[in-house]
Amino acid sequence: MPPVPNNSIAEIDLYYERRGSGDPLLLIQGLGGNSLHWGEPLLADLERDFELILYDHRGAGRSAALNGACTIASLAADAAALLDVLEIASAHVVASRWAGWSPRSSRCSRPSVCAR
Repeated sequence: MPPVPNNSIAEIDLYYERRGSGDPLLLIQGLGGNSLHWGEPLLADLERDFELILYDHRGAGRSAALNGACTIASLAADAAALLDVLEIASAHVVASRWAGWSPRSSRCSRPSVCAR
């Protein structure tokens, strides 16, 4: 599936892509990173077994500029809202660096969001 330009998610325009097939796998980059930082070799490997959902945080990469505060809770809400918009009830999650706190925060507020 081709990249999807910015879409209004959680009241901010987030850039995201969906590619591959299989169980959903949400890829969350660390602050200041964006979806390009995963690297094509890794994405090509993963998309053979998973439907990848990768996105740029608010204020990063191809998403809209940051307007106001950015907290771990707001980033977790963005990830959960993205899955909601895509009608994905549950996903495996891989987060790099500090981004590991986003799925933990999502899991605390909505345990059904993160499959593992």
